[in-house]
Amino acid sequence: MLRCRVLLVITFLVANSTCFSQKNDSSSFKIRIEAGPQFSIPVNPAFNNTHFLGMGATARAAYYFSHKISSGIRVNYDYFIGKKYELNGVKDNYYNLTWTSVMGNLQLEMGERFFAGGDIGFGLLSARGDVNAAFNTSLYCGYAIPTKKNDFGIVVCWSQAKKPTSYFSSLGLRVQYNFN
Repeated sequence: MLRCRVLLVITFLVANSTCFSQKNDSSSFKIRIEAGPQFSIPVNPAFNNTHFLGMGATARAAYYFSHKISSGIRVNYDYFIGKKYELNGVKDNYYNLTWTSVMGNLQLEMGERFFAGGDIGFGLLSARGDVNAAFNTSLYCGYAIPTKKNDFGIVVCWSQAKKPTSYFSSLGLRVQYNFN
């Protein structure tokens, strides 16, 4: 995880080494809203053994400092379906899990249409009325598909919720619409 963060910082510095010294016109400073559906699969063994596919939504509001750098807030919601199991001849199933997170965000535009970023914040994991707070992180990369008015983004993301005794990781695919 530390290697991913270091790689993200190095990519940020290399891709944007000239943007700090250039003057930007006032149109580059703007707020953008993005939202769309998200599908996730559990990737760590304990989470994968207990839950299937997660479905949800994500939204991001970001301030663009330049054409390449933005920072904002992301809100994610995922609903993971519990798996059925049999233990000592008794059939039962795991409870469905909701994973809601609110995170600070940093995103870098790399090239014409590619972008990458990371999120850090907190989340709530809820199953059968039990709610647990967790430290959340996420890394993602995507490709923007232009339309006449705005862009659609196809994004692959890795997310993790870390509690003191356990963690939940998922690999997701989301489609986001950029509203402005």
